[in-house]
Amino acid sequence: MRLTYILSLLTLLIFISGSGVYSQGVSSGAAGVRAANPEFPQLLEWAAKEKDLGYKLEGSPYIEEAWNNAKILFKSNEVIEDIPVKYDLMENLMEIKTKRTIKVCPAKRIIAFELKSTESEQIRKFVNCNRFKSDTKLEGFYEVLVDSDDGLSLFVKTDATIKESNYNPALDVGEETSKIVKRQTYYIVDGNYANVVKKNKKAFLKLFNGKSSIINLLLKEEKLKIGEAQDLIQIVDYYNSL
Repeated sequence: MRLTYILSLLTLLIFISGSGVYSQGVSSGAAGVRAANPEFPQLLEWAAKEKDLGYKLEGSPYIEEAWNNAKILFKSNEVIEDIPVKYDLMENLMEIKTKRTIKVCPAKRIIAFELKSTESEQIRKFVNCNRFKSDTKLEGFYEVLVDSDDGLSLFVKTDATIKESNYNPALDVGEETSKIVKRQTYYIVDGNYANVVKKNKKAFLKLFNGKSSIINLLLKEEKLKIGEAQDLIQIVDYYNSL
């Protein structure tokens, strides 16, 4: 399924006023979408077990630590708007804060969501990885950095892992506590395929469909770095403008 088709449904419903790969990702192509009460039965069924929130680790597993209002499009075509959520990177769960408790929903049941930061008012857009093909099967969500339906798009995926304590009590050296470490991987999306961005310049330039020499010149003139988010955004935006 092309991303442009997936784009159209959510654009009409709730998410964004433009077109692009994000909107494509948030539409399942169903005939109708109905708004959902935060307490709708399916959500309660998914959350049969309460989540243990007590991490005995340094660091946070969440994409954002604060509760942020979200719009969520579920695979079932249920839509929830303006409800506080947190997305747990390690457990791949969306925590949804209702009036009485916190419910959890597996990522596989969500097509896409938006987060509105309580601090900056910034809107962050996420689409499920299973909407796109890639060299590796991924679980969780891509964050959309550049959204285009007829050019290249840019995604980033954030993963969290545990770095175990390496403390040696005999020598009193090393880290005493285990830590949650976050790592970001960037993807350039062409059609329905998400290509991982490698720091190897030659491999990177191959992603630009015969315009690698122009992009290479841009890298040199602007002194852009392949692994930097803002530089990658500039590169992809420039390519789409050609």
